[in-house]
Amino acid sequence: WTFLIRGRDGSAFVGSSPELLCETNGRSFSTDAVAGTAPADRSEQLLSSEKDRREHQAVVDDLSARLDGFVTKLDVPATPQLKRLASIVHLHTPITATLRDGQSPLEVARALHPTAAVAGSPRTRSLEWLRANEHFSRGWYCGAVGAVGAESVTLAVGLRSALLRGNKATVFVGAGVVRGSTPESEWLETERKAETMLAALGVDRG
Repeated sequence: WTFLIRGRDGSAFVGSSPELLCETNGRSFSTDAVAGTAPADRSEQLLSSEKDRREHQAVVDDLSARLDGFVTKLDVPATPQLKRLASIVHLHTPITATLRDGQSPLEVARALHPTAAVAGSPRTRSLEWLRANEHFSRGWYCGAVGAVGAESVTLAVGLRSALLRGNKATVFVGAGVVRGSTPESEWLETERKAETMLAALGVDRG
């Protein structure tokens, strides 16, 4: 999901997100649980990682719970797939549902956002902690980007992104911290996630 959004001040928010927040086609509804990350050459280890599977399941459970009441049918695969990107691989569970008659897709999108993958779980307590401890403004990072129509919605989560102002760029990446995380491993994960955007910007980290 590649995007570019221009601000009134001449800035631009650009990125290529691996995560679908929601897509509708009539009453058909789709969303993605994307959480759990490893280098591209360690994909099989990712599938067997208890820590990453637990992190991923928290996102699956949160999305499923938030869809309850908006849908009449919910299909959640029991086992995650692998989503392979250029330098990393994610655990990925595609979730599909059937919206209730008359249900607004945009209302469902608002219920899902922000997902546990970018805000934590449980949401209220996690957001309180982030407001107190995350000492920078995310701006559009982790927001919903896409198109909203009268009958349909297609929105991705604004990840793997950068804010461009003149000849300066702020690159945004993050990682999910759960029991079993270490500062070193999570830092390396953010570096891997930044590689594609840095390369697109022509940045050589040496």
